[in-house]
Amino acid sequence: GVQSVELCEKWVLSNGLNASVLGSVNRGRDWGPFVGLTQLFPDIEFAAILKLHTKRSPHRNDGGHWFQHLVEGLLPSGTAADSVLGEFATQPEASCMVAARGSLVPIGDWLEQAGSPKSFAFASEHWSTDVRKLEYPAGSMMWMNMDVWRALSRLDLTPTDFEPELGQLDGTLAHALERHTAIIAKQLDSGIALM
Repeated sequence: GVQSVELCEKWVLSNGLNASVLGSVNRGRDWGPFVGLTQLFPDIEFAAILKLHTKRSPHRNDGGHWFQHLVEGLLPSGTAADSVLGEFATQPEASCMVAARGSLVPIGDWLEQAGSPKSFAFASEHWSTDVRKLEYPAGSMMWMNMDVWRALSRLDLTPTDFEPELGQLDGTLAHALERHTAIIAKQLDSGIALM
């Protein structure tokens, strides 16, 4: 709500950061607002984008540890950004980079086992090949190049396309988008690399 945005703006100012805070409706978990950002700014140019979010995994005993693993894997030091940009330069075939060890997981039979009507509809439109063996960044945190950003910006999605937030643990359109990163990498003839 408005209070949360104001609180974030105060935090940004008090920490001397050059940042903008944008509010969003609570739909699509981290993916709804992220796709919205790509659509607001489809033509921005950066060497890479870091997608981080708060991660709660109450269904996992190791949820807190896994979150820490992802963040530390993506930001191993104060010079992590320079390191990642160097990795992208030396691995032009990689469109995304994820934290090592356990971050890449095959899509497998996820859609048949956990898919919602909205994730099935999205997959039938965008997943034209057999995707079972493609590996996606579990946890939805990654570095991505601008080709991935632009591919996400072209998705015809709005906040109302996402299911209402009801504490779902899996199966939603947001979970399909998490896996869709692997589809985008394949379409770009690139891959997802471990850091």
